[in-house]
Amino acid sequence: MFKQLSTHLFNLILLFCVVSNAIPATAQTRSGRAASQPANPTGAACTGGWSGIVTYRRYFEDTFNENSTNKNYSGAYKKINRTQTKQVTGRIVLDGKIPAGMPSGFAMNVGGVMMGATAQTGRTNVTFTETMDETTQAAYTDSCGWETREKKCQGSTTQNGVTMAETDNAQFMLEFQGDRYGFSFRLPEASGTLEKITKQTCTGFCNGGKDINETYIDAVRYDREPVSVKNQKLDPKNPDRLQGTDPQQSRDGKTKIFVSWNLRRCAPPLQLIDLFFQEHRFPNHQEWVGMSQQRGTIDGNRVRVVARVLNTSTAAQTATVNFSEAKETLPQPNVTATVQGGETKDIEYIWDTRGFAWDAVGSPHSDRKITVKMNTETLSEVVMVKPKPVVLIGGYWTKPDAWQLYADYLKRTHIDWTAAPVGSFIDVSKAIDASISIGENARELEKHIRFLRERHNAWHVDAVAHSTGGLIARYYIHQFMKDVYTNRAEIAHLVMLGTPNNGTPCASIFRKNNSIMGKPTLPMSQLLPGPMQIFNRDVYKRNRTRFSALAGTISPITCVSFETGDGFAPASSAAYNIDDAMYIRLSHQALTSEHVFKTFVKERLALDPAAAKAEEAMYNGQNFPARENPSENFAANAFSRIPATWQASAARTIFSNPDSAAVAGNQTDETLAGVTLDTTVKIPAGKSMEIDIPVLNGARAAVVLAADANVSATLMDAGGKVIGKSAGAAEAEQIFRAIEIEKPTAGNLKLRLENAGAEETTALVAAWTDTDPLQFALSAGKPNAAGQIPLQAKLTMNGSPVTGATIKAVVFDRQKTAVVFFDDGKHADDAANDGIYGATIEKLAAGDYVVEARAETNGQTRTASAAVEIGRANK
Repeated sequence: MFKQLSTHLFNLILLFCVVSNAIPATAQTRSGRAASQPANPTGAACTGGWSGIVTYRRYFEDTFNENSTNKNYSGAYKKINRTQTKQVTGRIVLDGKIPAGMPSGFAMNVGGVMMGATAQTGRTNVTFTETMDETTQAAYTDSCGWETREKKCQGSTTQNGVTMAETDNAQFMLEFQGDRYGFSFRLPEASGTLEKITKQTCTGFCNGGKDINETYIDAVRYDREPVSVKNQKLDPKNPDRLQGTDPQQSRDGKTKIFVSWNLRRCAPPLQLIDLFFQEHRFPNHQEWVGMSQQRGTIDGNRVRVVARVLNTSTAAQTATVNFSEAKETLPQPNVTATVQGGETKDIEYIWDTRGFAWDAVGSPHSDRKITVKMNTETLSEVVMVKPKPVVLIGGYWTKPDAWQLYADYLKRTHIDWTAAPVGSFIDVSKAIDASISIGENARELEKHIRFLRERHNAWHVDAVAHSTGGLIARYYIHQFMKDVYTNRAEIAHLVMLGTPNNGTPCASIFRKNNSIMGKPTLPMSQLLPGPMQIFNRDVYKRNRTRFSALAGTISPITCVSFETGDGFAPASSAAYNIDDAMYIRLSHQALTSEHVFKTFVKERLALDPAAAKAEEAMYNGQNFPARENPSENFAANAFSRIPATWQASAARTIFSNPDSAAVAGNQTDETLAGVTLDTTVKIPAGKSMEIDIPVLNGARAAVVLAADANVSATLMDAGGKVIGKSAGAAEAEQIFRAIEIEKPTAGNLKLRLENAGAEETTALVAAWTDTDPLQFALSAGKPNAAGQIPLQAKLTMNGSPVTGATIKAVVFDRQKTAVVFFDDGKHADDAANDGIYGATIEKLAAGDYVVEARAETNGQTRTASAAVEIGRANK
């Protein structure tokens, strides 16, 4: 059409010989954005061609999700999730020159309507991008001989292609009709390749299953892409400047087209003719490659912002380009360069996108408007910055469904925020394995993180770890993690939820059983006090990763220790040597809840640029403190009375040696004094049973239960009187439940176990008596009218009060407030010199806290802890 019109108009010019500057200004009106000043301030008539740039984008995105079951096969299901995108990005750059023998343009009055056109050639380039990500899962139950198996396959297919082409002589047609104009050109034809990677793993099949790992590379060709804009309005006050945008969209909304242009005549010698973006593709940081603004980049990646400047004069010119973002101040935003006569030069700015996915209150702010200015010239583009992906690291005691909803938590917070549990990718399908060492699991974590970074082109990730997953992450950061080329950590932030950073007393029981709740018991040996002292001595590097920890305080007993904790990790252990530690009255399993995500995890990961910069300035990458004597740390060894006979060599074996038999042989080296029962009980469906619980003479005792949530427990004395129960929802969700016994006397108690479930279940039961003659206990009262919290500490020897002791405590608030106890009858203690010591905590903000106290008397030291809850209910 444009070619025919051009021929017709060229015939007319031969007849009428009317030049383009005969177009009256009153017949033209403006299109697009307002110009800062007229393109031709002298008022002289402009001749010659048009200069500037036209940018074209066509973006297609489609998603497909299927979640179906097949009633003809037992347990059969199929899940498919697919996202497909296709993008064409192209531009034509006009330098104002008219090809030899071609007039600059013309206009004439034909039947009272102004008609005119110009024909030029320009330099065009185009990039065709195709991506497709698909994950599939399928399973059904079938038999292999006499054995019934779940036959399961999961796989992924990724498809990526980037094809580029350019030409210097593309024809550009600009037409006028009355007060309207339009233009057209074609992007060049391009040829390239499309890479398709298919991976699949199958398990449970009679022949062992088949793994597929295939890569196909296909040749592709893209036709010349037509670009046209019609019916745009001219500006009668500025006829030599054409600016505007033309958004288009298909009926189904899947394809969007966006054309923008900035053209003029009588242009100054220096012109901004293009603005585009590049980034590094992981793991190659030596080469810049083209970046799609719509697909965007990842928070923390470096982006090369390129302003292309054209010098149309014959003399060298100096150009100063200012780079800015609409909401944030960019550092050192002005870049100056010399552009030779007739030269086109790229002026670059390296943009650190750290924090640019978020605003100051942790809300999404991914669409970032980048603007370049040179004199009166301005170009702007919107670039998407997506949050860093989050790797979710479960522990030996993390429920299989613990991370099931976590990806949804992130997605509801920011549509482009992704989370991936370890073991969720097909080629890194091995999840946290309770049968191998912390070091071996760290090796698996290394593979997973690399795959996650490649998949999202993320130079940095964040990590959220639950339970012993935090120890695996710490080992990985210390031993395997490498710095990114930006001298920043690969894992920007590690958030640990209930991680026993200094071990757990729960490791001292149940080690004689083959498994606990279906998990091998080998890892429990790694968490004994002796091995953990070695672990903390040898695993201490943080390598610029920021550490945060959340400790649960729901239980005053942690297995065989009267330590406040979440039922598995004592609070002192979860917060051990972590400056950014907080406490919450929740159980170990509940720490992966949405409430914790919203109130603790999100605010540490969703950082805007200012907060990210301030955090880096505040945190300079200190290592995990490595002390030869962990007791130098106030809360380092709160359950130190558990004997530790492990040698350093044996402890090291636990963390790194894949020969689990060698480790298993060491499990019997340590026996905990006071354990009177360590047994396994099978309880039929819908039935109850009673077992004897032997106890010793002592200060306190506890019965510890590891069982399904359907199992309730009632502890009774020899006469049938109920001493304690474990039956509520909060107790049932704990890994290890404990029932306390005050001042036990030697003999047998009765424990009634009831199974309300529909299947037989196994329960592990242990009993422990604290026979230490020196006892220390701490309790916290309710706030008074002034908001002060009273504390009481009791110190006894063989049941008798101990006076004259020195007792100090630390309140683990932001300031780690120190507290001194008195036995003078004036500080919330009962009476002077009665062995009951008192202290007061000044008003605290709403939240959960832990108080840890240490008593010293006659060269002996004892520790105790208590939870404090102020002003709000926990969910």
